[in-house]
Amino acid sequence: MKKNVKVLQIIHDLEPPFELVAKSYAESFFGSCVTTIVLKGKRDENFCNEIYGEVYFLELSSQSLKGFKIQAILKVRSLLRTISPNIVIGHRYKPFFIAVILNCFFSLEAVFGVVHHYGFMDRKSRRLFSLFWKENVELIGVSEPVCDYLKQRMQEKKEKIHLVQQAYFNPILLTKKEALEYLGLPDSNYYFGAVGRLVEKKNHKFLIKAFSKINDDSNLIIIGDGRLSGELKETVKDLGVESRVHFLGQVEMAYRYLKAFDCFIFPSTEKEEFGIVLLEAMFAELPIICSDSPGPMSIAEGFAHIFRAADQEHLTSQMRSIRKKTTDELFKSSKAGLKKLDEDYSQPKMFASIRSLPSVAKLFSKV
Repeated sequence: MKKNVKVLQIIHDLEPPFELVAKSYAESFFGSCVTTIVLKGKRDENFCNEIYGEVYFLELSSQSLKGFKIQAILKVRSLLRTISPNIVIGHRYKPFFIAVILNCFFSLEAVFGVVHHYGFMDRKSRRLFSLFWKENVELIGVSEPVCDYLKQRMQEKKEKIHLVQQAYFNPILLTKKEALEYLGLPDSNYYFGAVGRLVEKKNHKFLIKAFSKINDDSNLIIIGDGRLSGELKETVKDLGVESRVHFLGQVEMAYRYLKAFDCFIFPSTEKEEFGIVLLEAMFAELPIICSDSPGPMSIAEGFAHIFRAADQEHLTSQMRSIRKKTTDELFKSSKAGLKKLDEDYSQPKMFASIRSLPSVAKLFSKV
């Protein structure tokens, strides 16, 4: 691939899953000149060594990224002058806002906003701002439900909304024994497990209540931290399952330890847009129980064990059912998940999706 196409992507920080997101987008432009700007957070040498292309950490404060983000705009502008990119990609709204503002002052051929969550265009101020976008501004949704949401909010720009499935890299995983040892848990138990921030849409309280109705030797591992931590621990105490529910907090590179689980549970509500951790569980070849919320279902349908998102009894039933499955039945479902991961969420698939976007394809046809 010729190297005279220049791509700049802007991300807010490296909080999960954006380290993976940034790497996969950079890799999708392999052969081009790719630069990644991280607005917030200290420089991470491991990330710099692992991602394709150049990286700049601006180390901006949270305060400077509020309001009109003047400091961020000025810093990115100085880099734009040096890089002279053809394509600018902003992940989430703040980086996208910066890209759109700078699009007014530079001769960019394409600007993309990657939409990772519902609510991206809910604010009236954002809808008003969209009236002033230049013609070269487009949006990428991370799932079909996110694209549907955008098209409902921005019917006049439907042709500028595209689906690009997030790719998943295949990391090195610890064995079950190694993972449990690292997490400080005995290997004699059966473990259901969940990974995610302790916030409302991840639905951990719902999961805990469903789990509390199982009266066997099952344990529940919850990896993640967040504002609901104290409330969830109180719920566990009130339900009398403190000895069987293990809050492990934030675990760096949590995907490496997924084989500690005997079954992965994704209990998120309809507010969940996608779920990269589902891809991680698929790669770990775990049996998966997943809610029927549209975002998760766009990944898990066809191989996971599905429960109705508002039906606590149904989740409990699925948890009991998993424990009764034969080894062969569990093997078939996990292999089906791995097959879907390879077919729909591979880096070559993402590469092809991005390169087929009309404005990108047109740009590469010129070089």
